Amino acid sequence: VTEVPGVDMAASMRIVETTTTGGESAGLLQADRVVGVGLGIRSRDDLVMVEELAAAGHAEIACSLPLCDDMRWYDASHVVGTSSSQISPDLYIAVGISGQPQHMSGVRNAKVVVAINNDPDATIFKKCDYGILGDLYQIVPALTAALKET
Repeated sequence: VTEVPGVDMAASMRIVETTTTGGESAGLLQADRVVGVGLGIRSRDDLVMVEELAAAGHAEIACSLPLCDDMRWYDASHVVGTSSSQISPDLYIAVGISGQPQHMSGVRNAKVVVAINNDPDATIFKKCDYGILGDLYQIVPALTAALKET
């Protein structure tokens, strides 16, 4: 056994760079407003419409698990649900989300849930505070325009 004298490594160290990992989004977890998007959206290009709604409402974007795992349109930091982030915003706007229990458990602490869906039998209408039945491709742009005016 050879003893080595202690060296103060802290004195010779410095932070060169700080980066974040793809872990949970602190913004999403702490957001007062969140716009969630699900499989009701037809294509990746159409996400711009949802992003514009979120920007107009000063909201973070969340998604259902299939948009991350199956479609690869968002990373895991945007997923809300049973096995992902649990959020509690003042307002959650669900765009094209059917309302599966796995997703809804992630937003159960939201104060107000607004659902936009074209299926009158969608489960989310039983779990929301306000439901808008119709084509999200007409409703989201109109809602975005209204928010931009305020």
